[in-house]
This record gives sequence, C-alpha cells and structure tokens, in this order.
Amino acid sequence: MIRYLVVLLFITAQLSSCESKRQKLTLAVYYEGSSNERAGLALKQALEEEGWFIDIVHLSQKEAISALQAGEVDLAITSNEISLDSKGLRTIIPLYKENLFFLIRIDSKLAESKSIENSIAISSEEKFKVMFSYKDGYANKFAMRFLANLGINDTVYEAYYYLPGEDYRKDKLDLINQVKPDIIYHMGPTTSEFVNEVLQSGYQLRNTDEKAKDFSLGYMNSLAHKIPRSVPVIIPELAVSNLQNEAIGTLALYTSLISSENLDDEVAYELVKDIMWIQPHLIELNSTFFDMSEDFDRRLLNYRVHTGARNYFNRDEPGFFERYAELFGVIFSITVVLLGSATTLRRVMSQRKKDHVDEYYLDLMKARKEPNIDQAIQKVKDLEERALNQLVQEKLNADSSFVVLMQLIDQIRRELMDKQKTS
Repeated sequence: MIRYLVVLLFITAQLSSCESKRQKLTLAVYYEGSSNERAGLALKQALEEEGWFIDIVHLSQKEAISALQAGEVDLAITSNEISLDSKGLRTIIPLYKENLFFLIRIDSKLAESKSIENSIAISSEEKFKVMFSYKDGYANKFAMRFLANLGINDTVYEAYYYLPGEDYRKDKLDLINQVKPDIIYHMGPTTSEFVNEVLQSGYQLRNTDEKAKDFSLGYMNSLAHKIPRSVPVIIPELAVSNLQNEAIGTLALYTSLISSENLDDEVAYELVKDIMWIQPHLIELNSTFFDMSEDFDRRLLNYRVHTGARNYFNRDEPGFFERYAELFGVIFSITVVLLGSATTLRRVMSQRKKDHVDEYYLDLMKARKEPNIDQAIQKVKDLEERALNQLVQEKLNADSSFVVLMQLIDQIRRELMDKQKTS
C-alpha cells in the first residue's frame, strides 16, 4: 500500500512540475500608447488564455534592459539596436520589425529635394529642423547612425527630441505642431498609428533619396551592411496610410521578446512554444505579429538566443543517436560478427584441446598393452611429460578431463611397476 502511495505522490509531483512551467512573469514594455505597449498587451492577452500570468510594467528601453539585468522583471520587448547593452540578456523570439520612417513637412523647402546632395545644399543656406525620438533612446541613435552613413552630420541641421509624458502620442504630436520640424525620423511597425496621424497633420512619407526606390541598385542593402543589426525593407505604397503615395525603401530593426540568461530553460521552451502556437490569435489582436517567424537570421540579433528557446527552434533536428543511427547500426553489425567469430574460434580451440586429451587417452591405452613392461613404463612416463609440456604451452586445458588423465597415468604406472616387481 505504501509503495503505491509513493508512486502516486511521485506522479503527482511530476504533473505539478509540468504545470508550474506556465507561471507568472513580469513583462516590461514602453510607454502607454506606444506600438511596443500594444504588442505587449496583445501578448499578455493571448498568453493568459494559455494559462500564463503576465504583469505589465512601463519602462523606457534603457530602464527595461537594466531591470532585466537586475532581475527586477522577467521579460521585455525591446529593439536589437547595438546601442542597448546585451550583457546577460537572451532573445526568446524576434516579434516584429520596426521601420525607420522619413517624414517631411509638405511646405518645407526639402519637400522637392530628390537627393541627399540636394538636401545638403539646401541646408547650407538655412539649417533645417529634424525631430528625433528620445535623446538617449535607441531609435534616435539608429537614425543618427543612418544619417552619418549618408554623409549628413549634425552641423547641417538643428536637432529636436521628444520628451516622455503621460500621453505618449498626444505629447509628441503637440511638440511637432509647436516646433514644425522639416523632417521627422520615427521608428515603428508598418501599421503605425502615430505615423498615420503625422501624415494627416501636414507631412508626407518619403524616401530619403531617390536611389532608395531602386532596390536593384542595392542602395539600401549597402547601407544595411554598414549599420549592424539592420535589414533593408520595402514598404509598399498605401501600406502605412492612404496618404502614402509611393513605395518606401528603408532600413528596419527587429524588436524582440528578451529575457535574462537566468530564465529557466524549460520556462523559455514552453513560452516560445506557446507564442508560436497562438500566433494566429496574436495577428488578430495586432497585425505586427505577422512578421514573427521561427526562421530568423541570428546575425540580426543583439542578444544571443536563450538556451530554452534554441532547444525549441532545434526540436526537429535529429538527436545524437538519430544522427549517427546508421553508423551505430554498422558498428553493431560488426560487433555481432566479431563476437560470433570469437565464440566460434573459442569453440574450435576448445575442441582442439579436447582432441589432444583424447589422443593421450588412446596413447595411454596402447602403452598399457605393451608386452615389454620396461618399455610400457617408459612410454607412460614420456606421455606424462609430453602432456605436461603441452599444458604449459597452453595447448591443453587444465580441466577435469586433464586431471582424470593425470590420475589414470599415475594409476597405470603403478600397475606396470607392480607387474615389474612380480615378474
């Protein structure tokens, strides 16, 4: 009875252990109203339907990284921008791409510019105003690195930056209306409500340069090679808004779900498995999740893939024994043949040694029948010496048949010696 109770308790503990992998996790997202937050809320809703418990906290990208490294949160949604510290952090899965949008004020002198060179020439007459993201944010650093690669430095423009506030979109739009920048550089998913609102307030979505329209020239591809973690993308006409009147060639960064390297491997495995399972539902909640795929380029990630997530992505790869099954089969076959051969050889050798003992028995019987007693005694003596010599040379087994042979030799020798005395 006790034994069955122990087994039952063990099974219950194992089932409890499996269930505990879907646990309560804290997810850091960007400020309220941001596309990052909307992605986090969609992820929270869909995962909680699968049995997870997700707490949302609002932090800047830099604060989220620090909180993860300090163990204050479990997960964060953040960019793969190289300006973000990757120490001790791991990628669970890339979620979607954030595109670098180039928005130009319709009544700006730059609205008619068709090339970088022309824009720089215009700026030499009068500095144009450029609106970036938050000064210490990854989007600002990425945009500036993009401009630097085009040969545009901060001496030809006047930079302005967003300030974080209670209402993420409203505060930014208020600042844009106040400053009236010539150019706005903004990073976000293709379905960006903020970009659509900016377009409605007197801006147009433009290519940085006419060359960006022709991907066959490799213009954006060459820029992507110069800017780590970036990927060239084409945003089709009208994809962002009905006010987008041309296709846009630009660069993008992947935004990923990341964790600390200390997140349990099994938790990471179950988490990414459930995220991929609920992707259709995630797309219903937020279309940006259409970008999410198991098939991603790890070179584009700022954070190495978590071991548990990697185990999930590699789940269909053959294991060690599967990979070498054919080789193991050959080795097993050779081993069986060798063992069979060894057994056969051992039997043959054993039979040969038995045959040698049988020969001694026959010779002993002949010696016993020898008419001349002296010669008979000598033959028995020679036979004994020969048997012992063969035993030393390992041509005979010192088994019961050999012992019986020695006893028989001794017995026949005594019989012959007794006859010799009486004759």
